[in-house]
Formats: sequence, C-alpha cells, structure tokens
Amino acid sequence: MKLLNSSIEVALRILILLDELNKEMDLQKLIFLDYALLHASDFDTNQENLVPASPFRKEELSIKSELLKDALKILCEKQLIDVVFNSNGIGYKKNELSKLFLKKISSEYAVEIKEQAKWVKKHFRKYLEYQKLKQYFDCTLNKWESEFSEYGLYSKDYANEK
Repeated sequence: MKLLNSSIEVALRILILLDELNKEMDLQKLIFLDYALLHASDFDTNQENLVPASPFRKEELSIKSELLKDALKILCEKQLIDVVFNSNGIGYKKNELSKLFLKKISSEYAVEIKEQAKWVKKHFRKYLEYQKLKQYFDCTLNKWESEFSEYGLYSKDYANEK
C-alpha cells in the first residue's frame, strides 16, 4: 500500500494546514502551501524538508492539482472540512469535526507535519493573497533552479522535454 503522497496522506497534510492557518483556502493556495510544507528548506535554509530534495521538485506544482482534488474529496466526504462558494470561487476551511479528528492523530509523522504547518503559517502569513504567493514562489523556485544548474543537476532542456 502506497502511503507517501497517497490521497490519504495528502488529505492529512491539507487538513493540518487548514487547521493551522485557520483560514479559507482555495485549491491553488493549497497547492503552493503543501509544496512549502514538504520542501521548507527551499524557502528557509534553517528548516528541514519533510521529504528529500530533488532537482525536479518544481514539477510537483504542476501535478499536485489532481492529487489535492482527490484529498479534498476525501475530506469533504468525511465532512472533515467545509466547502465555501463565494465570488472568488471555491474555498475550503476547517470545521469542528476537523479539530476533533486532529486531536486523535498523534503519530510522529503527523506531529512533524503539524510543526511544519506552524512554520508555513509564520513564514507565509503575508503572502496568502494568491498573486503575492505565486510571485514569491516563482522568485524562490527560479533561484534554486539556477543553483542546481550551476552544479549540472538541472537542465532546462531536459525538463522541457517532459
């Protein structure tokens, strides 16, 4: 059974993020913030990643959408989050059941996710507007992409062939 990056694991990460941020989030913001949760050292060298770094991790942003949609579907079906329809589109937020459920989760990995989510909240609180978040990510990820290129670990030609 695949657990890493399974719909269940992503659902847990998203639920923890929504709980920590205590704010309605749309799919695009969740994609960015889930990436930051996993790859914190891309944004702060004092932080450790939850998963190993890869020169092609930027590609994750383009494929996360379906995985997060599946995770959000699970969370909605289990009534662990609320769906909000407004003029900005569709948003997701925690509810009372989210809090009760998360109180019961105490695995070492869940605790690590919760700690990392606290860092995400602190680090990204001023970037939670979509355009600011996207701009911040573009700037940061382009910086480390060029650092990988210096060491021959990243080739734009190879990445564009995909």
